[in-house]
Amino acid sequence: MADHLALFGRHWLAYATGSSQARTTDLELVNLATGVRRVVARSQWPRHGVLDWVEGTGNFVSWTDEASIPSDGDPYVRWTLHAEDLLTGHRFLIARSAPGHPSPTPIPRAGDGYLTWGKVVGQHLALYAERLSTQRRTRVVRSATYLTDSGVTRGWLVYDTGRRSRLMEAPLTGGQDRELPRAERAANPRADCGNVVWELHSQAGDYGDPVALYESPVRQPRPLRVIHGANAGNAVVGADFIAYWDYHVNVRLAGLTHDAASQVIGSSADVPARMTATCHRLAFAVDQRANRSPTDPLGPPPKPKVFIEVVTIK
Repeated sequence: MADHLALFGRHWLAYATGSSQARTTDLELVNLATGVRRVVARSQWPRHGVLDWVEGTGNFVSWTDEASIPSDGDPYVRWTLHAEDLLTGHRFLIARSAPGHPSPTPIPRAGDGYLTWGKVVGQHLALYAERLSTQRRTRVVRSATYLTDSGVTRGWLVYDTGRRSRLMEAPLTGGQDRELPRAERAANPRADCGNVVWELHSQAGDYGDPVALYESPVRQPRPLRVIHGANAGNAVVGADFIAYWDYHVNVRLAGLTHDAASQVIGSSADVPARMTATCHRLAFAVDQRANRSPTDPLGPPPKPKVFIEVVTIK
């Protein structure tokens, strides 16, 4: 099973993989120019550990390692956040849960040579940015109340506050954050190539299915409704496109125009995996497992057959 994948640099694709659908224990790296692949890291907890989030920027790859799989009933686990320079092999620890105090695993995001993540400090969530080449760290946001997702592009961190359903942006080098104008009822922002994409929900605080997908250049309050109508969200953005999942587990691609027409470029037989994009490339995991047996619809699920598609957007 492959999950949590990242396209980055000129030719890198990284993803978490493992022997089962639920537990990914290895970080695998593919050089898209040569086709050579190798395992970069394995979970430090061999019995129950899981490698979860994977991000990359330039020649750096980052990942989270958890002592066990978090659940709704027990979301607090021991975790570490790592990075490695793929050119030198130098690996370093970015952050970890406090000894004896498990906490929610951060959702890292990478771009422009920076890695960002959030960590609970007291009663608030602090958002940090680290320039990976120098390991210089900045506390970008001191008191976020909540976070569903974020994105990094052109020197800015874009994030949502969840309960307020508004988007915020803050400079990665530190400074005052501000609200992104005309982005109400927003959630799950992603950013790349100077663009931000987010989901519009029907009501503030309602985290049901999105009813539209919006896009805007970072720092320019000109939101554009790209997709109108219910969808499964999980959108990513490139230089002049967005990609997202529809309700039939299809991957759809659309240009950055008002109420854009979209086209299906891939489909999956099961729950959609996450996607990743750079300015002109898109990658997504496709599950081609067979359907359950009609004579035993409640039996064990079929063994997953997963491969990753990489598409160049011209």
